[in-house]
Amino acid sequence: MTFKHYRNASLICSLLSSSLVYAEIVPFDSDRWAFASDGVEIIPFEATVDTYQGREKTLTLNQGGGFIVDSELKYGSIEYDVSFPFDTENQKPFKGYNGAMWHIQNQGMDSESFYMRPHQNGNVDATQYAPNFNGVSSWQLYPQYSVPYTFTFDTWTHVKLLIGDGFAEIYVDDMDTPKTWMPLTATPESGMVGVMANMVMPTVPAHFSNFDFTPMDTPPVLASQTQIEAFKAQQPEPGTIMKWLVSDAFAEDELEEKYQLIEEDRTAHTWTEQAAEVTGLTQLSVVQGVFGGKNTAFARTTIVSDKDQVKPLIFGFSDKVHVYVNGQLMLAGDDESYNRDYRFLGTISYFDTVFMPLKQGNNEIWMAVTEEDTGGWAVQARLKDMQGISAVSTELTGTLSNNSSTSHCTAQYDPNNAQLQLPCINIPGFPLYQGTLEQDAPGSVRFNLLPESLKIIEE
Repeated sequence: MTFKHYRNASLICSLLSSSLVYAEIVPFDSDRWAFASDGVEIIPFEATVDTYQGREKTLTLNQGGGFIVDSELKYGSIEYDVSFPFDTENQKPFKGYNGAMWHIQNQGMDSESFYMRPHQNGNVDATQYAPNFNGVSSWQLYPQYSVPYTFTFDTWTHVKLLIGDGFAEIYVDDMDTPKTWMPLTATPESGMVGVMANMVMPTVPAHFSNFDFTPMDTPPVLASQTQIEAFKAQQPEPGTIMKWLVSDAFAEDELEEKYQLIEEDRTAHTWTEQAAEVTGLTQLSVVQGVFGGKNTAFARTTIVSDKDQVKPLIFGFSDKVHVYVNGQLMLAGDDESYNRDYRFLGTISYFDTVFMPLKQGNNEIWMAVTEEDTGGWAVQARLKDMQGISAVSTELTGTLSNNSSTSHCTAQYDPNNAQLQLPCINIPGFPLYQGTLEQDAPGSVRFNLLPESLKIIEE
């Protein structure tokens, strides 16, 4: 989210350089608050302070967010009350995405956020954690930290966030037992705090009351420490690709009818090495955001194979992908929200597999990943096994041509043993020649010529 249209834009103040040690309540009518649209403005932006459900100085926010301009929090707590209205006419909850943000930097382009979704009342995705990188919200990438919640409507719900060292806990109603916890993945380690509502999806306004925050010099003790320690002890699954080279962004339509990469596709881009999280998830939006229609980037690595073989690569992406092996387009996929059914939200997982025709030596794997609906820009992949694989590296390169292509097959004839080597995949056969076909290794076959066929070859 990019903050625009500031209320109190003339207010100029510095961020606090030292942490407070007490809870600070900041009324919503204070000049310390700045409110902003989400930059999309499907409906006109409104942020008003009024009386709601018997409370004075409550915030009514229909989209976008608000932040305390002189706040600074690295560790500490955030608490607030939020009210979710019920649609009595249609007898169902109104749709909403209402919650808090912290570690806000770069006018909201980078932050962490937690919000609640009343229209998913009782469902497993009633709550949501979403880091924001370069203006790209990543809510599709962390469904494992969503939890069920049964809402109470048209009354105030109390929410508390405890922000620790790389982790956070969320408390709802019960202030003794956390509802959920999550590792913090956004780039900023500290920043401003604030609230958010209905990002890019304006529905009915959100209502907030009694917002306060408590910066701390040292991380608070989290009740989920056992789970956190188990998370820290995780190791990547064997075969997980832990680094990618990520290109600068370009428009998706540049991939149209691009079935074969050439060497100029490498030199035309600048490349940044990006590490994956322990699950293999690699955030492409850490490198850059989506600006000026440039919503696609390559992520590439090199797999060193000990022999010619076919190797499965299990992968996930958000939102679209084109997969190239040694420059040849092998697969395209689309995981945009709702493109499978009305409840498919485009969340990332290891859903897909491509069977890669690897040659002996270096093999370049390129993923062209497109961010389409502001839910996350990422890729993740792991080899099904490491048999016959000696290395996966961003420091090596191969050639952007696939000598295993069935349409570009080079036959090698050995006159000493009357054998014709055909290094292709799925050879249909050569009816002019007399002989036998047999599998030589995964991904290659051997055509054994009978002596009477030699005359045909010599001619």
